[in-house]
Amino acid sequence: MSKNAAAKPMVKISNTWIQGFVSQEGVANYLGLKYASIPARFRTATLLEVDRLGDFVDASAYGPCCPQPENKNQESRRHLFAGTVSMSEFECLNLNIYTPSESLLDPSGCPVVVWIHGGGWIFGAGGPEYDGNYLIKHSVNKGKPCVLVTINYRLGRYGFLASGELQAEAESNAENYYPNQGLHDQQLALQWVQRYVHHFGGNPSKVTIAGQSAGGFSALTHLITDIPLCRAGWIMSSPLDPFISVTQAQQTFDRLVTGTGLRLSSSNSEKLTKLRNLTELEMDELVRGKMLIRPVWDPIWFAYQEEQKPVEWTSDFPEWLQGLTIGWAADEVITFQTLWASWSVQELLATVNVMIPDQEMERDVIQIYGIAGPPEKALSGFVEFASDCLYTRMPQALSQAQFPISIYRFEQIDDFNGSVYRGSAYHCLDNAYLFRLPAIAGTDAPEARRLTTDAVSDRFLAFVYGTQAWEPFKTGQKIMYFNGANSGLVESKAFEKLSQLVSTEERETILIDAAERMLEHMRRPAD
Repeated sequence: MSKNAAAKPMVKISNTWIQGFVSQEGVANYLGLKYASIPARFRTATLLEVDRLGDFVDASAYGPCCPQPENKNQESRRHLFAGTVSMSEFECLNLNIYTPSESLLDPSGCPVVVWIHGGGWIFGAGGPEYDGNYLIKHSVNKGKPCVLVTINYRLGRYGFLASGELQAEAESNAENYYPNQGLHDQQLALQWVQRYVHHFGGNPSKVTIAGQSAGGFSALTHLITDIPLCRAGWIMSSPLDPFISVTQAQQTFDRLVTGTGLRLSSSNSEKLTKLRNLTELEMDELVRGKMLIRPVWDPIWFAYQEEQKPVEWTSDFPEWLQGLTIGWAADEVITFQTLWASWSVQELLATVNVMIPDQEMERDVIQIYGIAGPPEKALSGFVEFASDCLYTRMPQALSQAQFPISIYRFEQIDDFNGSVYRGSAYHCLDNAYLFRLPAIAGTDAPEARRLTTDAVSDRFLAFVYGTQAWEPFKTGQKIMYFNGANSGLVESKAFEKLSQLVSTEERETILIDAAERMLEHMRRPAD
């Protein structure tokens, strides 16, 4: 994305002027706008009024993201996007707005998309990887102009560390306690959008929230609350990610405390002061390879689901929700193939044994997915089972809901020469197609890529404009396949193997436990 030096659009909110720029795609960019402030490490952030930003805001560059370790999987996607952002613990709550030029805006306000990035609760940023210029330009060309907002939020230990000590502190400060500060940060961004997006040409009553992976999981959590900050959701490749219990969260906090040399008998103040005085490097050393920090069960937040069940096992959806689309990619876990590629059949079978302690269900997994076969077939079967367990299960579970839900499967393979995952439709690849990045949708891109990106983004825009993306799954058991010229709505057997496997509530519980073990196995090396 490049700037048009001659065009510097200005937006005035109260007494504050915000200056952005117009890209060569003709899209107005307002980048790095701070939406909330963090009083202290682990504390609850508060919404930031725009007039507290001063008289003038230069919104021409991306703001920092939350501190995080290096993400090697992201490096494998550098053929799709370019650019990085800085990191800052206390300045990371910022957002980016992409909007059509003023003459192309609907006087009543355009529909708004709020995008939440993924990254396993540890990685990611709402910056260059999700450059909104190309999607917004396309929305104008299709006669469906919209406004896009991408956000940053707190990750890892900064956003998802929970404990009795932190709850007691919040209560003593007369603050609401949120076990998942990262989700609350996102909620603040959505509140900011409701309050201010009309200044940028958006209609706050027409907000669609979208996200991929952990961002898809996040988006779904905002759709099952009593706080209506959007009207619809588009969920991409969200993992079956069981909540950490309150007890597990406390154990993680306790291990951090003892890792600093303090005793658990120390006062709450001593513990929190010690943790807050640690440098980012010292925090890294305490956390790395020892513990996973991800969303904690919160009965107040997750009001529409059964206790401790994964987020997709919601018992109902709120009345204000008007639309939901969910999907996944054909080869989701291939990005973790280096963990398994060299394993023997015996090692694969031993892993299934650990993941599925029930002997009858273990035998069914091995038979249904062919994991006892020749080495190549066994590995392929294991990868298929892992993908089904972690990513197919959510669309399958939600397909049973009474609420009308449209479902898709992304099958466009990565065909770039030299790509690490060439030949597969892997986790995160579909982001580039939704955002129409130049390598995917540019004039030099192969026809198959351009056909797929048109199929994805055109149906996405129709959904954002308030129509059902396509026929709900429960109507005719059909799934939208995105794959070049073969894109279309078809009767699918994508859920067949899982349906054979998960036939009782007991087996469902076993699969949830297996997903948790698998996630821990895959994420720990990066943590």
